[in-house]
Amino acid sequence: GLLSTVFATLIVGLSATAADAERIRIFAGSSPVFAPVFIADQQGFFAKEGLDVTVRPFTSGAEATEGFRAGAAEFLVASDVPLLYLLVGSDTAMLAQFSANSDMLLIVGPKDLPGPQALKGKKIGLVTKSASEYLLNKYLRLANLRLADVERVHLAPFDQVPALVRGDVFALSSWKPFDKKIAELSGGKYQTISWNGQEDYILFSGIVAKSDFIKKDRDETFKVVQALAKAANWLANADAKS
Repeated sequence: GLLSTVFATLIVGLSATAADAERIRIFAGSSPVFAPVFIADQQGFFAKEGLDVTVRPFTSGAEATEGFRAGAAEFLVASDVPLLYLLVGSDTAMLAQFSANSDMLLIVGPKDLPGPQALKGKKIGLVTKSASEYLLNKYLRLANLRLADVERVHLAPFDQVPALVRGDVFALSSWKPFDKKIAELSGGKYQTISWNGQEDYILFSGIVAKSDFIKKDRDETFKVVQALAKAANWLANADAKS
C-alpha cells in the first residue's frame, strides 16, 4: 500500500514536471559551423538538462533569422552578419560564440577570371544579408567597387550551384561544400577565386536569444548554453567517423 502510494505520487510528480517544461524552439542554419546545436539535439544533451527543445534547420542562417525576428523561435544559431543585424536593437542578446573559421566562405567564378574588376555589372548569386554578401563586398573593394556595381541575385543555397552551371549567374559568393559540387558538375570551368581568410575576414558564428526570454527564463537559458557546451566538447573529442 505505502509503496504503491509513493510510486503513484512519483509518477504524478514526474508527469507534472514533463508537462510543465517549456517548449523551446531553436532556429539554425544548416552549415557545419553550426554543428553544436544539432549534436546537442541528437545526442540528447538538451533532454538531459530537462529541456523540451525543437531544433529547426534552415538552408542558411540568414533565412533562419527571418523566422526568429518574427518571434517564431526563442533562440537563433547563425553566422556573424545575420546576428549583427539583430543585435542593433535591444530585443536580442548574444549568448555564445561557436566558431571562428577562415576558409568556410568562397567566391567561385570562371577559371580565367583576372580579378574583382571583372565582376563589374555581372550577375552574382548569393544569399542577401548574409556573411557571403559581406565577403563579396570585401572582395569588390580590392578593385574600388561596391555591391551596387554588381547585380546581386538572391538564391537559396541549393539553387546556387545549378544557376552557376547553367550560366544564369556569372559567379557565386557562397560557402563550403558547394565548391566540391561546382567542380564536379562544371568540368573545371569554374574555380574558387577567393575565400574569407584571404580577404582578412574570420567568419564567426554563435547563438542569440530573445532578451525577454532570457529575463523570464534565466535557468532555461543557462541550460541551453550548458547543453551546447557539452555538444562542443563531444565534437572536440569524437573521432572522425562519429
